Order: sequence, then structure tokens, then C-alpha cells
Amino acid sequence: MDLEQLDTSDWLTKDKAWVAERKAKWEQLEPMLLIQRKKTEVNAIKQYFLRGKQPNWKKYQDWDKSPRPLNLFLFLWLHPSDDVAVLSQAYRAYMESKLIHPKDIPSGFGEFMTTELSYFSRDFDDDLEAYAALHPYVGEKNITLFRVMYQDHDYIKAQLKPRFRFERHYLEAVAGVFRYDGYISFMLLGFWLLKSNTSPFCRYSLFQYPEVLELCLASLPYDKSFIPDIQNPIGVATYQKALYRIYHFDLEQEGDTPRANAVRYLRKRLDELECRPEFKQMWQQVKAGEVEVNDPWVRER
Repeated sequence: MDLEQLDTSDWLTKDKAWVAERKAKWEQLEPMLLIQRKKTEVNAIKQYFLRGKQPNWKKYQDWDKSPRPLNLFLFLWLHPSDDVAVLSQAYRAYMESKLIHPKDIPSGFGEFMTTELSYFSRDFDDDLEAYAALHPYVGEKNITLFRVMYQDHDYIKAQLKPRFRFERHYLEAVAGVFRYDGYISFMLLGFWLLKSNTSPFCRYSLFQYPEVLELCLASLPYDKSFIPDIQNPIGVATYQKALYRIYHFDLEQEGDTPRANAVRYLRKRLDELECRPEFKQMWQQVKAGEVEVNDPWVRER
């Protein structure tokens, strides 16, 4: 499907109740979008959100400013449908379109994963309203978007490749798409285990899904970030705390929750996966009680 011929039947513009509900949602979204975007760009997003009208893509083809007005993430998140098949069709139309700017794809992936996996690197005291006033909050639609956007890694790379003239720009774009795989994800996992299981940030966390954890673990054998990260005591302590929390997390107190299942899954995968020997050694030392961790259950400020 061509992007300009996108099916807009999910925008029920003749249904007064639907329109009223969308307008009410927009009242909540608009202030957050205006933090980084100009009014004209936000108005373009508004027309898409309320009516399914797409921006004048050609206007933005040579527009190199950031943030992009309607990147891939916003395009899918603000679509009215939660159906994987519908969103997959929209996703492919967007990914294959010659109308969009090359940055619209990696910036969309980046904004989605930054939003979804970095709740825990900040402290909002579980105040969802305060968070949503500053950042997109996707809620339970997040796993649907993940499954749509990350369903085929080779497809992503194939669509990005011809959009960049220079190899280094292509590699930077790919790195932006997969920015939360590798060792950095363990820092965020460590913060996740400090949250109350009643927190909305915990309840809808992407980390509870094995397929998301596998994306985070996939590059461990060749991710080069771990060694520079542990060149200082703070980096060492952060990883040690994260691994300590995974190993010592109280599953009995947690109860039968998706997070408990994720911890069990992580423990098993950490025992069997290939990774940097220094990281594997740290995990073994934590399990053996050979690592002294100060205040492991206290949130770093």
C-alpha cells in the first residue's frame, strides 16, 4: 500500500462519540507535543490524530530539523487502531515510502524505545500524570507497537540502507533503531526491579515480555559498550547492583506477576547466554556472594 493511499476507515469521523473522545485525548497530548515542536508541526500531527489526514510529506523531505513532526513512532502510536494486522500494513507503507525523510524511521524507533525503556532511569514517584505531561505514555499498546516495528530486523535494515548515501550514516541509523539492546539495558532492568508492582510504569513495562528481553540480550556477544562503562567505579557499581537485584529479587513477595516471570527468564538466560567474559564473571560473582553491594534496593538519585 502506498502511504498516500493509507486506509483511514479506523478514523470514525462521522461518529460523534468517537470524535469527542479523540478531541478529549488530544487536549491531553497537545501540551506534551508542543514542548519540543512548533505549533505548525503539532497542528499537522493534530490533523492526523483527529482525521487521518497526513502531513505534506514533500514539505518535510528536505527539512533536517529535529524532532521530526510525524516520525514512525508517532505515526503508529497515534493511529486509532490497536490491531497488529492494521498497524503492520501502515508500518510497511511508511517504511517503504519515498515521501518520508530518512531520519523519520530511526528517530521513530529511538523515541519509542527511549520512551518505553527509560521510565526507570528517572524518578516520577509513579506519578503517571506528571510523566505524561512531558513524555509520550503508550501504556498497554506498547507491546503491539514493538511487535509491529521489530518483527523483522533484516527488513528494517533493508529499508534503511538505500536511504543513506554514506555507510556511516546508515550505521548510525541502525544503531538508533537498536539503541537499547546490549549491556545498557541491564542498567534499566535494575531500576525496573525497584518499582512497586502496582506502578503503571511497572505494569506496562516492555521488559516483562521475553521477546523484548531477547532484543536486549541479542548483541551481548559483540556489544563493545560494557568495558568503557566499567572503567570507573560508578559504572561497576551500577552493573553490580542490577545483577544483584536480578539474582536476589524476592519472587515470593512479588507473587505471580509478569515481572516475576521475567526475572526467572533472565536468570536462566544469564546462565546460558554468550557475553563478555567480564560480564559473565560479574554475574557468577554476584551469585556466589563475592560482590559487596551497598544499599542494593535504594533508588540512586
